[in-house]
Amino acid sequence: MKGAISAGSPSAAHAGAEILRSGGNAVDALIAAQLSACIAEPMLTGLAGAGLAIVQEEEKVDILDCFTVCPSNRGAVKPKKVPITFGEVVQDFYIGWGSVAVPGLPRGIAELHGRYGSLPLADLAIPALQQAKSGVQITKGMASILDILMPIFVDNPMLVELLCKNGKSLKEGDIYYNPYSVDDLQSYISNPWNFLIEGRHANQLKKIEDQTTLITVDCSNYKPIWREPIVCNWNGAKIFMPPPPSSGGIMLEHAIHYANEYHLPFQTSEVIEILLQIGKLSRKELDTAVYQRSAGMTTHISVVDSDGRLAGLTSSLGESAGELLPESGLLFNNFLGETDVYPPHLRSTIQSGQRLMTMCTPTIVHSGMNKSVMGAGGSSRIRSAIFHGIHQSILNINAKKIVSGPRIHCEGKEIYIETFNSKSNKDYCKQNLDSVIEFDEMGVFFGGLNLAKVNKELCIISGASDPRRSGATIICN
Repeated sequence: MKGAISAGSPSAAHAGAEILRSGGNAVDALIAAQLSACIAEPMLTGLAGAGLAIVQEEEKVDILDCFTVCPSNRGAVKPKKVPITFGEVVQDFYIGWGSVAVPGLPRGIAELHGRYGSLPLADLAIPALQQAKSGVQITKGMASILDILMPIFVDNPMLVELLCKNGKSLKEGDIYYNPYSVDDLQSYISNPWNFLIEGRHANQLKKIEDQTTLITVDCSNYKPIWREPIVCNWNGAKIFMPPPPSSGGIMLEHAIHYANEYHLPFQTSEVIEILLQIGKLSRKELDTAVYQRSAGMTTHISVVDSDGRLAGLTSSLGESAGELLPESGLLFNNFLGETDVYPPHLRSTIQSGQRLMTMCTPTIVHSGMNKSVMGAGGSSRIRSAIFHGIHQSILNINAKKIVSGPRIHCEGKEIYIETFNSKSNKDYCKQNLDSVIEFDEMGVFFGGLNLAKVNKELCIISGASDPRRSGATIICN
């Protein structure tokens, strides 16, 4: 089948493209790419992670919520604080077995496949299994992320062995190989709904239940949920975004309503003002929106096919807990160690089994004859990356320029701005804002926006992936 796939790594993009060429649809390719990403982007996503997906088939848009829930044993083990440096910004995270929340991705992939898949799951896993057997090459973006996250891994001998070479973290061009990953994938494929509940991996989890927040019954009770999207109209375009537990969807809805209310045109100053409004959305407003209406290092895959399907999946391990399941390559999440996901002032009110919030915001935009699916990694910067993607998709800007153009991100009273090729943005910020932090080149801080687009009337398929994270896009004609 013809189509386009944009992913966070060449390995994931090639896996999805192989499935498209074999006759699979956009969701088949999405699943194949996600399984590959578990191998090629192990610090960003994996079968002990969680996420959100968006799918359009014909005129119906569905959201699959396979994000994490609060575990039963929280508080039983104390997490460890680790400062992580993102360029000029230092942020504290909590890691270790006390930071682990319930994985949602295993059953999420199974649910996606059950509703939309056209090829057997075992066939979709073939590219990932091949990559697991041979190892995958570290990209420039993955090397940068590994450097950032290395403080999380240094105290775990197994992770140091996997992620370091000659005492230093793997660099661009090095081969990452995890000897357990083939068995992990094969175990998942053989029993996707009951992974971590039955079999060898479940037995290993039971052995350490007294050392972690997570117990087997949490995985057994977990259920992915299909949800209706938030739908907004802006300047003639129709935008579909995930509802809670996506805080990103709530924040973008707020921004678009603000733009419509004040009839803001698409000039530089107005775009900055909208981004400022998102940044000013108070913690109280956001918590109320998410918890009453219903991470960190993240990756995203976007796929379109020639039948007009669109599919996107944003997934994460947070920054990871820095802990592997014994006798496996399964790296666990640290969602309880992220204040955006598990706010300290709400912890006493959050019940075991309750959904936690996430910035994951896979999005579909209908503008004219074009339909685009996009999403991003990058913690709180996800909302800004996707806002830029929505705004520029409406302007019908080339996909490559959308993902690689300079970005602006607002966080409270501070504004972060990429200044390359953006004199008007830079001048406006310096004249009108007090606290401006400049980045004179692309960096992983601003997230990784991956986009795929289809114009069915003109039979044009395109896409682009973010150079900030060494993403890759493949067009299958």
